[in-house]
Amino acid sequence: LWTDEAVRVLAARQASWFDTLRAAWAQPPSAPLYWLGLHWWITLFGHGDVTVRLFSVLPSAGAVPAIYALGRSLGGNRPSSNAVGLVSALLLAVSPFAVEVGEEATMYAWTMLFATLAVWTALTYLREGRDKWPYVACMVLLLYTHYIGSLLVAVFFLAGLIWLRRKNATGLPRASTRNWVIVHLLATVAWTPWLVAMGVRLVQRWDELSHLQHRAGLADLHLLASYLTVSASATAAWPWAVTLAGIL
Repeated sequence: LWTDEAVRVLAARQASWFDTLRAAWAQPPSAPLYWLGLHWWITLFGHGDVTVRLFSVLPSAGAVPAIYALGRSLGGNRPSSNAVGLVSALLLAVSPFAVEVGEEATMYAWTMLFATLAVWTALTYLREGRDKWPYVACMVLLLYTHYIGSLLVAVFFLAGLIWLRRKNATGLPRASTRNWVIVHLLATVAWTPWLVAMGVRLVQRWDELSHLQHRAGLADLHLLASYLTVSASATAAWPWAVTLAGIL
């Protein structure tokens, strides 16, 4: 196990779920759902290296049919919609980064699954104007798995507002702008307890965190893009041209 995995496994092996929750909060802090899930998983199956990583294999595998469903939804009623779903699933299944996080004792595979489900259920709700609760549930699960999910939720909220305004005159079934705002308020309210807890912790650590200064240069941005596409481990020995081609 590498350092990030070891830290999470150590926290998940605490005597009680509350101790694990405190460990998640004591980090920069982190969203707690993965930590708690791993705690209960270890309680049932033990803490061997393979065992703790299997907890990430489940959502990693589940993300493949989930992104197939999302791809089909994006394809709409066109004959090509099934092909869109299949290609989406294939690209995810062979993505080095997706495979890598699916083999780690970290929260990223669960984040990938919940993010995919959130986008899929959001599109369904936007188009049909019913079944809002699956979208609310997926948003809350995403937010409690990784706080960066808030960026996806915010972007999709704004995109949905634009889409609904553009579709106002079509007469097709769709969510109303009012209900679109309400579902995001519900998710925000559900996330508020941990959001407040994170705020308290960041205030406590502000003197320490305020001294962490690093302005990203071109090499840093290139490395970040590499991490998010062709995977972290592959880029160590890849020349720039090959890595850039992989990113594209």
